[in-house]
Amino acid sequence: MKDHALFQRLLLSLRDFAHARSAITFIREAVDFEQKYGLAELRRFQCYETTLVVSYCRPFSESVGGFPRLSYRALRIKLSPLVKALHDGLMDNRNKLFAHNDAGSVEYALPAVTAGTRRASPSPPFSRRGPGRHAAWTRQDPKRLASC
Repeated sequence: MKDHALFQRLLLSLRDFAHARSAITFIREAVDFEQKYGLAELRRFQCYETTLVVSYCRPFSESVGGFPRLSYRALRIKLSPLVKALHDGLMDNRNKLFAHNDAGSVEYALPAVTAGTRRASPSPPFSRRGPGRHAAWTRQDPKRLASC
């Protein structure tokens, strides 16, 4: 390979993609999408989700140290419209929610103190993007992710 920096990026990307694959495997094995879960389990699933998104997106993001940003175009890979939309959505969520806190994208609940107790407002106790989806725990559609 003529481009040593791209070669190094590809080597690092193997690890990142392996982490993302493990995370989606853990989600597929652990989550029953028809079941409701407690807060501790939801947070565990969010850890998997965060790992999935950040690990997948890392090779396509700017880095310090001279490694170029990976792109499917540079690799001469043509994505289907579905996979391109999924990739773009993951990158958008990584940039606005998972790796950074974009104030316009994060929904949060301010704590309320009443008669010596602390309770959260009716919103769920973790950040999420977009309109509330109280029946779902994830911003991504794992069934859609797993089918790609």
